[in-house]
Amino acid sequence: MNTLQRYLLKRVFVSLVAGTFVLGFILFLGNTLKQILELVISGVINASLLGQMLLYLIPFVIMYAVPIAMLTAVLLVFGSFSADNELTAARTSGISLISLVWPVLLLGLLVSILNILIVTDYGPKVRAQYKELLAQSRTRLAESLLPERRFITQLPGLIIYIGKSERGPNKGHVALLHQRPNKHLRQTSCSRRFIHSY
Repeated sequence: MNTLQRYLLKRVFVSLVAGTFVLGFILFLGNTLKQILELVISGVINASLLGQMLLYLIPFVIMYAVPIAMLTAVLLVFGSFSADNELTAARTSGISLISLVWPVLLLGLLVSILNILIVTDYGPKVRAQYKELLAQSRTRLAESLLPERRFITQLPGLIIYIGKSERGPNKGHVALLHQRPNKHLRQTSCSRRFIHSY
């Protein structure tokens, strides 16, 4: 590998890493704000669970960020190489285009193989674990919003009472009471068991 090939490969690699970090951060932030932030604000998940969920998001973010970053890196480096007439100078010196780009093509092939492994094997497993943690956290959020043996009066005109929990996601009996303007209560529905799931 000559000096020019090393120069191009280094520039593409640096642009690839920088692009992966920038795009990954944007995708990471989008997923975090959309799905995890409500759970953090409500205090349902602690710091270790949050760290675990964020680690599970990394492969999902990488499989989208790396191909876009690779394309961006190649376009930026070779666009700049051509705009500065370095490509013309290299071709005039007798260096063929194929000999210039084969290290970059090899890097692209390695990145593609890595991405295929993430997409087909590692990514789906980690995504399933992330979704399971998210569902458990949302179940805990629902349980914290629906306290047992307490009257919930925040909804205007309605009073909800939930009995003691039996086991798992099951709650005890549920009574939905309608409060009329004359302050009289009327039971509109009652269930012996309430199951919530996501």
